[in-house]
Amino acid sequence: MAQDRVAKVLRVGVIHNGKILDEQIFRKAETIFVGDSEKSHFVVPSSSLPSRFPIFYFRSGRYELVLMKNMTGKVFLKGKVIDIEDVIKKGMLKKRGNAFILPLSQDSRGKVMVGSAIVLFQFIVPPPKAP
Repeated sequence: MAQDRVAKVLRVGVIHNGKILDEQIFRKAETIFVGDSEKSHFVVPSSSLPSRFPIFYFRSGRYELVLMKNMTGKVFLKGKVIDIEDVIKKGMLKKRGNAFILPLSQDSRGKVMVGSAIVLFQFIVPPPKAP
């Protein structure tokens, strides 16, 4: 018997100074912001970003990872590990303004350094809602 395929949801966590600051599961697809503004989903101390930066941009039914030149990290995408610095330096990503765009898929996961914070993400099968 075939199982119904369940759409995965985005899970994001932020670590700063070795401590987990926040973790959220986004059941509803939306653009996710980081920055030092309280209007951001994740408050991240960083002088190199705008006060509200769209790190995960949701567009046309898909997420895109939005990167800046000063960001580092690794992303697992389509069975390969991608070094963020390398793909930016080699010009392999689409550019939008000052940012670089990396389209994500449901198997993507990764670790991105944003200022002094680490943003971890993965797509997961949504856990059951609490009663």
